Amino acid sequence: MHGLLIKKSGWHAAALCCFLCCLLCGCGMFGKSCEQLDTELHALYDGYLDDSTKLSEAEILARCEAAISQCPGMAVAFELAGLVHWENDRMAKALEYYTKALALSPDNE
Repeated sequence: MHGLLIKKSGWHAAALCCFLCCLLCGCGMFGKSCEQLDTELHALYDGYLDDSTKLSEAEILARCEAAISQCPGMAVAFELAGLVHWENDRMAKALEYYTKALALSPDNE
């Protein structure tokens, strides 16, 4: 009986470890990967610039915040959030996001 508990707890520990690794690395097993989010946000950024996106500014900011939460190193999420704030005359917020984007991707033109 004791051996069965160890096997079960070992399985649970392994599953938890796998879940945490995927969550932290963005493998996509439990949602979109950071690479997928990056691609989506670049497309959304382009759509926002040419006014072809159907999303509201609140929806765009929510997607940016979700991407930042999952992938904190994603410069495009900070840049897009900065742009939305800039376009809506929230300059202090825009500067905050642009500063983070620049820190993450200093060579971005």
